[in-house]
Amino acid sequence: MSLFLSRRACLMGALGAGVFASRPAQAQFFGQPADHTQVLSPDPMWTRFAATPIQLDRRTGAYTATFRPDVTSLAGRTLKILGFMLPLEAGRTTTHFGLMRKNHQCDFCPPSLPTEAIEVRLLHPRQNTTDLIEVSGVLSLHASSDAGFFFQIGRATAA
Repeated sequence: MSLFLSRRACLMGALGAGVFASRPAQAQFFGQPADHTQVLSPDPMWTRFAATPIQLDRRTGAYTATFRPDVTSLAGRTLKILGFMLPLEAGRTTTHFGLMRKNHQCDFCPPSLPTEAIEVRLLHPRQNTTDLIEVSGVLSLHASSDAGFFFQIGRATAA
């Protein structure tokens, strides 16, 4: 499978799971709050990204994002953000991963939406972790799901 197809499949899967994961239904089924073990990044930048409207072109199957001015003003700038690593490659270390707003360790919690995920390309390999990490790098925006993630951080470092 090509990198293009796997990136798009990842984005589509995240969006589909987010659309069909109903918090009220989940809470009712388990008899407790839906986010009972879900951990969210405390970084306020995620709220800004998550508010990005997404539309589906049913003819092509592509999703498109309409970035608000408060997000477009960040493009090309160095951004620091806290999130959870979701490896996109096999191995104990990586230079390529998804940075997610939500900790993906909860099996019964809804996944991050596509607007709650950032593709990261590190300058140097880093050990995979389930802990909250801080990533710093240059932000780029991609309005079409054909380009992979809507938000991407390149030339990045992670602490």
